[in-house]
Amino acid sequence: MHGQWKVHEQLFGKGKKRLDLLAQEASNFFSIVQQALLMDIQLTLSKLGDPGRSGKFENMTLEKLMEEIKDLDPHPVPEALKFHKKLEACLADFADKSTKVRERRNKYLAHLDYDVALDLRPEPLETPTRTEIEEALNSVDAFNVGRRTLFQRIEDSIQEYRNDSWWRRPCMDAQASNAL
Repeated sequence: MHGQWKVHEQLFGKGKKRLDLLAQEASNFFSIVQQALLMDIQLTLSKLGDPGRSGKFENMTLEKLMEEIKDLDPHPVPEALKFHKKLEACLADFADKSTKVRERRNKYLAHLDYDVALDLRPEPLETPTRTEIEEALNSVDAFNVGRRTLFQRIEDSIQEYRNDSWWRRPCMDAQASNAL
């Protein structure tokens, strides 16, 4: 998704001169490419913002990932609870930043709403803006950074525990006495 956005910006985000050149050389082709990139980016963002469960099926979404993180430790220590709250804040920020994307998905991109198809809506659907897409992508990034930080701290704690000699000494002493 980030790679697709980067390609979109390299092609279409470089100013009027670039857009004029693309329009002059192969306007239909580049119009299709731009629409396909924007549609796929928005659909992917929308899928990430879906509920963790639909009926009896689980969805691979940020909400489901948050549930899995919480389920890792049913009695988290205070530091882990702080990370949970930060991740939940990132999730709420993503939901806020991707509201228009999800509306477009539900009304036009993945479904064809009757009023949209017949142009009966009092206000037309807004087209995506760079700011909107970038803010949604940044929210996903913030969630992932928080998730990686949490798991890195867990991994560091496990490694610290493994390296700590206070717990290995009794085990080694017991092994040595059994060897005799």
